[in-house]
Amino acid sequence: MDPRRATLTFPGLMHLIIVGMMSILSIVTPLVLGSWFKKQTNFAIFGTYSYISAIPILVTGGLAAASAVVESPFMGLAECLTIIAYFQWTFFLAFKLYRNS
Repeated sequence: MDPRRATLTFPGLMHLIIVGMMSILSIVTPLVLGSWFKKQTNFAIFGTYSYISAIPILVTGGLAAASAVVESPFMGLAECLTIIAYFQWTFFLAFKLYRNS
């Protein structure tokens, strides 16, 4: 990641592209899998849980993006909250799949 207000370098550009793709996928993944889980008899409740988990991911991800634009010192905190929200969903997904295997 390039320092703030610095000239954009190739590694800095790649960082922005990869982080952008990861951000979109971290929001889309619980929603897409949640819609599939809702159709499965063993996973219907987890489908609802996936939808609910997508809300804090979306909110904190939006806060992280907004705080990056205004160069807020809380950008790192918002990023960490987004990652924690996504990882808790991933943990319970793994737990659910393990229990059903």
